[in-house]
Amino acid sequence: TPYGYLHEALAYMGLNRFEEARSVAQRAIDNKADNLFVHQILLQLAYLNNDTAGIQQQLQWATGKPSEYLLLNEQAGIEASQGQLQGARDLIQRSVQITDHLGFKDTSVTSNAVLALVEAELGNAAQARALAQSTLPQAKGRTNQGTLATVWAIAGDGSRAQTLSNSL
Repeated sequence: TPYGYLHEALAYMGLNRFEEARSVAQRAIDNKADNLFVHQILLQLAYLNNDTAGIQQQLQWATGKPSEYLLLNEQAGIEASQGQLQGARDLIQRSVQITDHLGFKDTSVTSNAVLALVEAELGNAAQARALAQSTLPQAKGRTNQGTLATVWAIAGDGSRAQTLSNSL
């Protein structure tokens, strides 16, 4: 099954055996058992190997598919880790447009909450708090609300973080 390949590839990644993880993911594709998570793994492996062409190949695979949002989020994380915060913001915005269009509201909220967390972690407290504030009304899940509580804690609003944590 696709998930069998996925679990095997993730196990190899956890062991820092990246070539074996890539081989398992490729086997999944060859056996027509691939899905967005297999391509997410391939994108992550390309990033870990500084393989820009491999990253682009995975993004190209996702273009126009409903699952494109996930690889856009991965690319946003890559750009943020390389100090390209505006690029990360733009990618998250594209991702949210896709998930909103598909009716994946909770996924849109998660993407914005994670971007707020990145902003907070990079010391952009005002932007983090503003994004968290605009995201909160749609944040219905524990994961989203927990992420937002963390954003407020990091961004210096301990009172708000505590209030949201208490409600969880």
